[in-house]
Amino acid sequence: AGIDTSSDGRISYDEFVDWIFTDDGDDTYSVKVNMLETTLVEVGDGGALRRRLSLKPLSEIESILLIVDPRAVTNLSLALVNFPSEEDSEKVTTFLLLPSLTSSPECLLCAEVGLQYLVPNGMPSRDLRVIRIDDYIRQGDAVICEMMESGKKTYPAEEVGAMLGFIAKDAAMNHIGFENVPNLECSRFQANVGEYQAWCFWVASEGVSDED
Repeated sequence: AGIDTSSDGRISYDEFVDWIFTDDGDDTYSVKVNMLETTLVEVGDGGALRRRLSLKPLSEIESILLIVDPRAVTNLSLALVNFPSEEDSEKVTTFLLLPSLTSSPECLLCAEVGLQYLVPNGMPSRDLRVIRIDDYIRQGDAVICEMMESGKKTYPAEEVGAMLGFIAKDAAMNHIGFENVPNLECSRFQANVGEYQAWCFWVASEGVSDED
């Protein structure tokens, strides 16, 4: 049962919700996004893979949408050992969840871990897209499907600067380094690594090296 799309080929939020709650008697669990048989994969506790959209065998899937929340260090490190396979990696579009300077407190939880684990070992990066955590939590699969239909690489566009705010250098921080002098070339990421070294050891224990 494919999702109906509007004349411009995009899936609206309302159309997606209607499709989710419609039982048309089709038990093949077939879902097409952007004309491709598509499954969505999230990583759960212990690295368990949780699939939505099409539940057909991966051998019959044409597009795999992988959701990566870098705060889930341990779960990701376990899942990416065996997934995706070399054959399936060519089908994967990775959606990296990032916080922004305007994120809600709930979405900033454990951000200090996620910032140090932005590129988990084994994460497919052939087609990498970025979405703000808040928007994924609020809109779910619908916004992921819309990004695939429209070809968007980041969402929302107006929050790109706020998402990069954690990595960009910001003299206004007036960060005081280990030498007890202001570091005007410091980013929030660098300050985070310096002040939360215990988190660094946690990330390093999951196989991330200094070069990463």
